[in-house]
Amino acid sequence: MHTTTQNTPTTGPDPRRDQTALFFERLESNQVRCDLCPHHCHIAPGRSGFCRVRRNVDGTLIADTYGRPATLHVDPIEKKPLHDYLPGSHTFSIGTFGCNLSCNFCQNDDLSRNGGDRQRNLPYLAPDAIISLAQRHACRSVAFTYNEPTVFIEYMLDVARLARAAGLGTVLVSNGYINAEPRSELFPLIDAANIDIKGFAEEFYASLCGAKLAPVLESCRDFKRTFGGHLE
Repeated sequence: MHTTTQNTPTTGPDPRRDQTALFFERLESNQVRCDLCPHHCHIAPGRSGFCRVRRNVDGTLIADTYGRPATLHVDPIEKKPLHDYLPGSHTFSIGTFGCNLSCNFCQNDDLSRNGGDRQRNLPYLAPDAIISLAQRHACRSVAFTYNEPTVFIEYMLDVARLARAAGLGTVLVSNGYINAEPRSELFPLIDAANIDIKGFAEEFYASLCGAKLAPVLESCRDFKRTFGGHLE
């Protein structure tokens, strides 16, 4: 587990301290509903959703994760684990705080169970800086991993677009708990994914993960059948 933020240079002042999140709806009394994942959190002003990193500021959902990775690391691709995608290569791994599951057996709970000030106070690292670091370390891909990457989807989309333009592969290591609309924006930008199916019973997901199995299976089908991605 890698939970140390690297002291890497930014590309200048932080232009997105309060980055507006994607996939939300404004409700009455300055409340918002986040539509990123099947929780559909109703979030009051000043509060965060289930994931701890998507926050209501005066009726606008803010992505606290944007540009603030909690961990950066160069990994062998097999550690993701991916067996048949760019074997023998290295991938530049990034993650933040936050997760939209609450698995009793989480192996990265320092990342998944935290957010708030710990997330917001991390130094800013622009998407293009991630690409530069990946190239500097001779990585053939960028991996979104460690915590649940879909909770930093705004940052991930921007990094993934730049990675594609730079000729780098994109890797998603995810629990697959994401709604159809954000899937349709994210999955076409991902070359290879490892979607972690925790178990094969709804009761298991409800009692041990605080979630549902069906959306996870739908994410697997969608990534493979609709977008033709490499799925392990």
